[in-house]
Amino acid sequence: MTIASQTLTRIVDEKLEDPKWVKVLIDIKRRLANSYYDQKYVDIIFQKWDRFSVSFYDAYAFIQAWSMFQLAQVVMTEIRFGCKPLSDVLFVDNNKMLAMLEPDITASVTSGTDDCDGILRVNYPFEMDMINSVTGEKKTKIAKGSYPLEIGYTNPEVTLLHLRGERKLARWPYESESIYLLDFMGPFYLNVPYKERHI
Repeated sequence: MTIASQTLTRIVDEKLEDPKWVKVLIDIKRRLANSYYDQKYVDIIFQKWDRFSVSFYDAYAFIQAWSMFQLAQVVMTEIRFGCKPLSDVLFVDNNKMLAMLEPDITASVTSGTDDCDGILRVNYPFEMDMINSVTGEKKTKIAKGSYPLEIGYTNPEVTLLHLRGERKLARWPYESESIYLLDFMGPFYLNVPYKERHI
């Protein structure tokens, strides 16, 4: 367990001592189970094989990441290339599909036992549609650089910690024919207060 992960666990454990926060986290879990949130964004933040197995730690990490989108702190670029991922352990087959990405982008999948499932590289700056949860879609220039790649099942904590650490993430959810590039643009506060208007 990383230091950041330990910090998140400690924060949630402290929250669970407060009955008001317990009620908040139960509410978030209920909303996730009832598909209250936009499923596209839920799948980008995390996917579990059983949506009813969401823990208090998952709920807290999810609402932190969700708040980033709602506060327009995360810029998301959708790269459509018509391929749905297989299990992240089938890295040979996934690599064949990733080879069909745009010429300016290369990606490779490892065995999935590292800190991420693979790496996506933007080799040359290029312009694409950007999705901003507040301002809507518009053109933006994607800078050269590397993104940790997460495929399929992942925990919200993993997404949160990538955005906190590398400040970027490439996400390829199951059943999606797109890869989403996430760039964190704002200051990071691990303890964003729960407010109804943000969820």
